[in-house]
Amino acid sequence: MMMMPMVYAADSTSWHKFGDTSKTCDWVAAFTKRCGVKGVDKTLAMYACEDACSDYNDEDEDEDEDEDLDVDAQIMQEWRGGQYRDCPAESMWWSHDESVFGGYTGCVAENRLLPCGQDGYDSDAMLEGKNTYLWTGSECVETGTTVENRTFWIMWGLPADTSRLMELTGLNPVVKFPLLRQSYPAYSFQGVDSIGGADDLDAIPSMKSWLEYIDAWTADELEDYGIIMDEGAEQGMVWAIGGKMLEFAQLSCTRQFYLFMEAPAYGYSTSSAARFANLYSSRFLDDCPEDTPDEVSISVVGWLPGTDLPVRTGGDGNEYTVEDVNVNSPWIETLVFPENPSGVLKITRAQDSNRRVCDGVYLYPMFFSDGEIPKEKLPECSTWAFSATKIYSAMVRTGFLMYNLEPETNGDAMKTIAGSQVSLTYGDYSEWSWWGHMQINDILMAKPYTDETSWVGAYTTIQQAKWTAITEGFDGCPYVEITNPFSGAYAWFRMLDPYLGLHDGVSENTFFAMVIGSRNPTYSWGFRGADPADYYGEGYGTYDFIRMQLFRSQFVYEEVGRRASIACNGGAVEGYLSGEEWAAMMTDSRRRLSELTVESAADIISTHAPRLSKDQVNHHANLWMHSKKVHDNIEASCAPSYETSCLFAQTGRREPDLFVPAN
Repeated sequence: MMMMPMVYAADSTSWHKFGDTSKTCDWVAAFTKRCGVKGVDKTLAMYACEDACSDYNDEDEDEDEDEDLDVDAQIMQEWRGGQYRDCPAESMWWSHDESVFGGYTGCVAENRLLPCGQDGYDSDAMLEGKNTYLWTGSECVETGTTVENRTFWIMWGLPADTSRLMELTGLNPVVKFPLLRQSYPAYSFQGVDSIGGADDLDAIPSMKSWLEYIDAWTADELEDYGIIMDEGAEQGMVWAIGGKMLEFAQLSCTRQFYLFMEAPAYGYSTSSAARFANLYSSRFLDDCPEDTPDEVSISVVGWLPGTDLPVRTGGDGNEYTVEDVNVNSPWIETLVFPENPSGVLKITRAQDSNRRVCDGVYLYPMFFSDGEIPKEKLPECSTWAFSATKIYSAMVRTGFLMYNLEPETNGDAMKTIAGSQVSLTYGDYSEWSWWGHMQINDILMAKPYTDETSWVGAYTTIQQAKWTAITEGFDGCPYVEITNPFSGAYAWFRMLDPYLGLHDGVSENTFFAMVIGSRNPTYSWGFRGADPADYYGEGYGTYDFIRMQLFRSQFVYEEVGRRASIACNGGAVEGYLSGEEWAAMMTDSRRRLSELTVESAADIISTHAPRLSKDQVNHHANLWMHSKKVHDNIEASCAPSYETSCLFAQTGRREPDLFVPAN
């Protein structure tokens, strides 16, 4: 449907040019050719500035309407992004090569660039007509499916807020990389003398300015830290863990380390961290007993408040908890602030902050309940890892590791590990990463973050809207409750009595999949050996919790909230089970002695929800058995460390939204 332009009776007081709030109708009046310029609401100035354009005749204008646009706006106009977006949420404009989808040009999914301007995540769904459009190989055909009959995939944190951010900020974010030189890069953390110059020296103050901008640290406080540029918080955390092992192995005979995590907690690639440290095993302290291992290793230990701290043996043969301050301690503490997935602001346990490495991937105002970072609760850490992933784009691989300058052994170890990985062997660190990150900082810091039209201010508005949609939808729900409303980047649900213990052996929560139509992980692996009953109460197991990431577009959570309001008040969403039908089905399945199959699962579903069509029953049965298979694969391949790279391999980094068949 074509949208008619908005017409104003006189010069509008609210109209302004795309991407520039200073260019109002007064600006248009100075030069009548500007009457052909588009405004933030896509209304041409000729319609919004009637007095200013009273003598304007668009037929007298030439074809070029771009001369008054700044460079960023011109680029976005060419790519139909920023204020020139006309594709649905979670999609964008793209032109494929002739060898890819037949050279399709038009709206494509942000994930995988699939044709047809839909927000799907998987090519199979598109080709099988399970998404909004069916790609025939030459055209996009509407399937008749809608938001209302979609089973959403809300597993991993893939950001998809671009459309709403452009709408709220009025920005045309563009990062530019002109060719200025052809040399090889050299960085300060590689041992390059900073007095003689290093490529990253200008990036370091930019990163510190960003941390000061979001009110996390003051300029004076940041004087105590160094910066290493990298490609994201995940990489930074693995470097930091490896750096700690290297540091402590040079100071003691400890070789077996333990990563202390308050559960539930995110899983890093600890095997990679140990491998990085072992590259420098020749530097380990050699005045040790003969049976001291030549290399370091590390294991993850989960813990819950209210239980005894775990005890492990150090390199001197003595036992230690994470609270003990001793060079021989085998403990390294990690935490995310706010935590993934619980949103909790965790209390540190290590008394020696040099044994703590912290993940700041969510350290942004929009992930805290009042839109401000609670600075007084920030833990003191030997390192902090940051990334542009959750604030700008996960497609952009840039971040930085901030390390405490004291003790000196901390910084030395971090620079050693980083230097080993930034080399031609592993792919040298591109200037596009640090230079681009500097430009991103400039874009994000253009206005105070408390301004609702700033990047952070707009993101805060978006996150608050998502939280409002799901908290209202699940309010008073007898089946589940949100444990962390408005806190963190994920909603952390727990099942309620008498519905505990119905999910053992599945990777996705069946209540959410079959009742709400939302595929979410149980996150059972996040407890890492800790028993949830010790903290949450008797009857709770690791499968009684659900993580919902809050990074998909706002409309997804509004629809989830709508469905939750129906299901939590005794109703049933069309094509899905009611809460009581689901409970009876799960109870029945636990009584069965034989292993469930798709056929037997369909039989159980149809018995307890006979109103569902055969196709709808099969839809739910297949998802249920798929979840069991993925769970079994995770346990076989990823236990006991449950590193995220392994979880991605088993669950898939992205899967399609699936549509429930009509009756």
